[in-house]
Amino acid sequence: MNKPKTNKVNVFVVGAPKAGTTTLFDILAQSKDIILPVAKEPNYFCTDYHERWELYKKTDAKEIKKFPKSYKPGLYHSARTYDLQKYEKMFFSDSDKYTLIDFSTTYLSSTTAPKLIFNYNPNAKIIMMLRDPLARAWSHYCMDLAIGYHKKKFIDCLKEEQFAIDNNKDYPYSYIRDSNYFKSFQLYSSIFEKKNILLVDFDKFIKNQKFEVQNISNFIGIDSFKYKLVKNTNSSRAMRFENLRWIYTYLLRSIINKISLSKRIKVIGKNIIFKNTHFPKPDDKITKKFFEKCKIM
Repeated sequence: MNKPKTNKVNVFVVGAPKAGTTTLFDILAQSKDIILPVAKEPNYFCTDYHERWELYKKTDAKEIKKFPKSYKPGLYHSARTYDLQKYEKMFFSDSDKYTLIDFSTTYLSSTTAPKLIFNYNPNAKIIMMLRDPLARAWSHYCMDLAIGYHKKKFIDCLKEEQFAIDNNKDYPYSYIRDSNYFKSFQLYSSIFEKKNILLVDFDKFIKNQKFEVQNISNFIGIDSFKYKLVKNTNSSRAMRFENLRWIYTYLLRSIINKISLSKRIKVIGKNIIFKNTHFPKPDDKITKKFFEKCKIM
């Protein structure tokens, strides 16, 4: 019989998507005081997202059925985790001397995650990495476009999502919801003490990593540590060979999600399939109006 786990996950980097969470994950992985999960984003507490994924089938989150024999943080990027035993198994540690951190960006706009996290660990610390709302949404949209989730225009996605929000309906993409930091902060701060919530500005984090990492280390209560500076590791990409998009969308992505690959191989594969690109940031009045009330920093 397995012994009950005594060391709970005590830090949650809840997002936002496309705001530097993967870069922070790669930095904190270099600390001897921290244990990170096998899947960077376990996605256990976002039960509303579980329902959305089942409904729309629009996710790369993998249901992990076989765990590696040894500790390999970030072996998978995103997972669908439905039970507590599997969730805690991701961290490979029962020792209280480590800080365990969950990096699920779905928790930011999830309506179920804040309360479920609190019920699991009322003393948990929450980190929100925030980016200009429009720039974040645009980067998120470009990522979905590159992956092949859809070929819709950005403004059409915003209109459809806003219609769904206004009519209390779901929508498969979260360009507005994941940028609505004010609403997310209100929800978390109504449940957790404000001293347990840290807001991190994406632009400051990218420009001054050493200062921001030290600030984050102080917040979560770990010693300073030496680390290699990490570039933004989840930047916007475009398909390198557009005429081969269908091969990736319908074949390669499915295969990749079913097998375990090292992070090095994944990076090489991404560089072959995608190229870094700087998409033009939309600045017309129509798109800006969707994000006017989102900022909290």
